[in-house]
Amino acid sequence: MLGKKRQLQIEDATVLNQEPINSIIGKDLIIKGELQGDGTVRVDGRVEGNITLQRGLIVGDGAFVIGDVKTENLIVYGKLTGNIFCKSIQIKSSGNIKGDIHTEIILIETGGKYNGQLYMQDEVNSLENSIPKTLHIAG
Repeated sequence: MLGKKRQLQIEDATVLNQEPINSIIGKDLIIKGELQGDGTVRVDGRVEGNITLQRGLIVGDGAFVIGDVKTENLIVYGKLTGNIFCKSIQIKSSGNIKGDIHTEIILIETGGKYNGQLYMQDEVNSLENSIPKTLHIAG
């Protein structure tokens, strides 16, 4: 039973790669300000500001995000500097994160880099209670 529960959690963490992407921020774009939405966004450029997405965020290889991230699922191929609040996170081999992570599930590929505090949650309810209503980033 425990092995089956763990397998389901890993499958939940990889489902974002199979989801349709609602918006793409291209390599040549720089966004300054907050992003909010219900779907899944892929960032291949640069975002400076907090990101709050209902479904998920993919930080592409070569992308750079500076700001706190709140989403259900997160995949990081590029660089992310900020605190993260999510249900599941994958740090790919090219991924680099600087900031605290609050999550239920974490997968880090060999070569993936992470510097910060890790807070593992057992349930979505405890995760939601730990997420601040307003996210701030230092300038």
